[in-house]
Amino acid sequence: MKKHVFYWLAVILIVFIGCQKEVSFENGNTPAQGSLRSDATGDCLPKTVNGAYVATTALTPTTNTITVQVNVLNTGNYIITTDTVNGYYFRTNGVFTTLGNVDVTLRGNGTPFASGVNNFIVSFDSTVCDIAVTVLPAGTGAAVFTLSGAPAACTGAVVSGVYATGTALTAANTAAISVNVTTIGTYTITTTFQGMTFAASGAFTATGPNTVTLVGSGTPTTGGVNTVPLTVGTTTCSFAVTVTSPAVYSLAGSPTTCTTPVIAGTYALGVALSAANTVTLNVNVTTAGAYVISTAPAVGGMVFSGSGTLAVGPQTIVLTASGVPTVAGNNTIPITTGTSNCTFVINVTGSNAVYNINCPGATANGTYQVGTALGAGNTITLPITVSTAGAYTLTGTINGMTFTNSGSLTLATTTITLTGTGMPTASGTFNLSVGAPVCSIPIVCTPAPSMDYFPRTTGSNWSYEFDDDATDSLYRIVIPQTLSAGGNVYNIFMSNDGAPPLPSLDSSGYYRKNGGDYFERFDAGRFIGYDPPAIWAEYTFLKDNVAAGSPAWNSQSFAGTVPGPPPTALVLRFKYQVIQKDIAVSITTSLGTVNYTNVIVVEEKFEREITPGVWQDLTSLVGSFKSYYARGIGLIKFETFDNTGAADTFFELRRSRVF
Repeated sequence: MKKHVFYWLAVILIVFIGCQKEVSFENGNTPAQGSLRSDATGDCLPKTVNGAYVATTALTPTTNTITVQVNVLNTGNYIITTDTVNGYYFRTNGVFTTLGNVDVTLRGNGTPFASGVNNFIVSFDSTVCDIAVTVLPAGTGAAVFTLSGAPAACTGAVVSGVYATGTALTAANTAAISVNVTTIGTYTITTTFQGMTFAASGAFTATGPNTVTLVGSGTPTTGGVNTVPLTVGTTTCSFAVTVTSPAVYSLAGSPTTCTTPVIAGTYALGVALSAANTVTLNVNVTTAGAYVISTAPAVGGMVFSGSGTLAVGPQTIVLTASGVPTVAGNNTIPITTGTSNCTFVINVTGSNAVYNINCPGATANGTYQVGTALGAGNTITLPITVSTAGAYTLTGTINGMTFTNSGSLTLATTTITLTGTGMPTASGTFNLSVGAPVCSIPIVCTPAPSMDYFPRTTGSNWSYEFDDDATDSLYRIVIPQTLSAGGNVYNIFMSNDGAPPLPSLDSSGYYRKNGGDYFERFDAGRFIGYDPPAIWAEYTFLKDNVAAGSPAWNSQSFAGTVPGPPPTALVLRFKYQVIQKDIAVSITTSLGTVNYTNVIVVEEKFEREITPGVWQDLTSLVGSFKSYYARGIGLIKFETFDNTGAADTFFELRRSRVF
């Protein structure tokens, strides 16, 4: 795989050098710990996509962003990134300084290859969530739309968040407005008034009524009802934002125990808190206005926060909990506002539930296919009978798949649903074991749609990770177009690592298969560095119909002149051998560990013709390479070795989709 191999090598060297600075920077910080927040389907929260995405148009990192939320359990340095899909990815890094739920914005990089809906996997610490981005067709221009309600008040405008003079706006300060779209396309809307800016950018994918959510920034300067004007094209409407002064108040019970706090919701060890977990506190207000309050940093993994407006006199405020309880028993939570402070107690239950699983009634839901990642529909339903209420955690792993759930149980006959992640690595029936005593649930995994060791079906795509660095990935996809050359038809692969592609790297190779032989067409002269180049040829990079240890095969020879000084004549060829076949290989990346079966390992070396018909092995000068191909999946690993035989660099498959 000449062009393919050395494309990877060039990228690896660039990435390796660039990342040394990044690693040395990061080593000075303690890594943060926490989890990405997601809904029941695994979609990221708040699942915000900003900016317009158009095929063949490079992203702008400052406007093409996604926002996710992290429940921070330990402060410190963090990196949050996605895989590379359709030629682009999202990434950010920084330092978490507070615990609890924190919104984080990832910047987009790269250029989308094609239009469609792209599903990204966001990774942080040991957790993942999903977010979808819609890419418009190439050439899509600005949308044509009008503001509903123009020229008067914006129809149905919904303003959210608390607004107070001198208090900076956050992502919670938004204004949702209605528009009528006549031509789909991209949009940018912004307005600034009395210190407040509301803005949004993106793309309309359908005509007719649409809703746009403008996100606030800046700091309000003027109290009262602010009529914010908004103009798009020739249409103008307005929406009202009520700005108050900050409230002045004290906590009832200060400086000791908060007076009669009302605790709502259940608190169980290891179970994530929700909007049902609240505490209501009494306050004495001397100056009416807005308030924002929080118990951060976290105590026992819990943070309580709230915002709103207060009138003069005795009032109550409701704080909503976030986080995951980490300490069983009574947790004393301190809270401070101004010069007053008090404490309240949250009791976290820590006992384990006792229950029996009705194994004959357990079912595996969804379809399972080798090489296809599990989705929201891949679950295990377990009927149970609870004899002792409490917390539970159930996890089972089989054939590259993990099913898990945790929470609290009350006395009842109910069901537990385990959510699946990972992907099947082999076909057949596999028995998932969960619980104690063990309950065994059969899962039927069907073969991958392709039994090739290097699939070339249109739309098939792969994402690779370099040297176990989650921040460095590369995406490959088979595009619909083909290349006809030399009487053969080749499938075209495209690659992108998120950076602007070099002119020589616009393609990731041209491939075909005949029988058990896999071929790549490439410009050997350009690859070797001959002047002039243009020695187009093909070579066999893989044979799936020979046994391990079978005789090696060679490419044709390539003769040319390497520019000097002095110019040097050179004749090279490439030598391949299947050294292992149908073995099991375990691949571990930032997304977890996947076990592959039916893997062929091919060793690649280079030879130079020193006299006609006499070839010299160049391994002691330039090293060698190994490629790993899994049946139905394709290339899963590539390794380079230096001239002493020591392992050098590598990349590994972390996600694939074969059609």
